[in-house]
Amino acid sequence: KKSELDNRQIDRIIRPIWKSLNDEVEIAGITMKRGRNPIIEEGSQSEKLIADCKEDAMSDVDTLTTLNEFRYELNLELLGINALRGAIKRMKPRTQTIKKANHGFTDPEADWCKARFNFVLQMLVSTGDVTVENLVEMFESEDKIPSHFHPDNLERFHKDAVAFWDESHKKCVVSDYGGAAKTHTQFPRDENGDFDRNGEYLENVGHVRTFKYDQEFRASFGCAIHRDVTSIPGQVVRQGRRLLFFDYTGKKM
Repeated sequence: KKSELDNRQIDRIIRPIWKSLNDEVEIAGITMKRGRNPIIEEGSQSEKLIADCKEDAMSDVDTLTTLNEFRYELNLELLGINALRGAIKRMKPRTQTIKKANHGFTDPEADWCKARFNFVLQMLVSTGDVTVENLVEMFESEDKIPSHFHPDNLERFHKDAVAFWDESHKKCVVSDYGGAAKTHTQFPRDENGDFDRNGEYLENVGHVRTFKYDQEFRASFGCAIHRDVTSIPGQVVRQGRRLLFFDYTGKKM
């Protein structure tokens, strides 16, 4: 009969799924079990391994692969992704935003800051944007103006004669987690650094560093003003133009 066939189909399909579960429930006349205990037990080495992997910014898939390799060596049951994610939720993870730590600094007494300031000031004097009067205000009197800033010692030029370049770097990612990451997952730890549900979270989140390395792709892009003299006397058309692309990857500047 159709009803008996349906029951046999249910028995053949559903019973293996419920076979290893606890508690009994009756569905369509078939007695089955439910309420399975978590495979990853509290305080187990598997939990500690999960905590270590996730704090190293490993993905769920990579963590599961590492975990199953560990369990295989111990002849333990291999796990699926849902078992892993369920265990992570029970382990009280805390997610924090990773801050960036600049490699540079803002100390006005640093040699680089002084050199940058002197270069810009010389440029402004040469273009006429900074006058002798401005320099007197800075250095108290004309006699105290350094020779390398005095307009009489610098060549004058128009700003249209200046080409502007800006570097562009395809940065390699250097972080405490081996790659690009915006957040960091932490688990409570005991005094020995092992995972402990009742432990404390470490305060050090780590950083993604922003300095430059040789592994970057480095290029420079420039622009300048192009002046065209028209047929009308005294009329000049000024147009911005892009300059040729300059690749200096692996080169010293």
